[in-house]
Amino acid sequence: MICPQIYRYDFEKYQKELEAILQELVPSDKHDIIFPGILLKVGDYIAEEELLPQKMEENRRQGIQGEVFFFTRVLKDRQLFSKNATNKNRGV
Repeated sequence: MICPQIYRYDFEKYQKELEAILQELVPSDKHDIIFPGILLKVGDYIAEEELLPQKMEENRRQGIQGEVFFFTRVLKDRQLFSKNATNKNRGV
């Protein structure tokens, strides 16, 4: 398992960094071992609610099947993160 820390505060920068990692560092047949680190909170920064589902959808589009979340307490505080975002990506 490889967990690159893709700590970007907006979707376009996240998408660009993810694509660069996948194109430059990981062969396409190995995308299943990548689980990007997604920053949910640090200091005063808390990720916008719509950002997590966007990043997860982009990961799936790129063949990535999971993520690693940093500062997971935010998942509990924001039900949208833990319920709607994950269920949507699981097809629930």
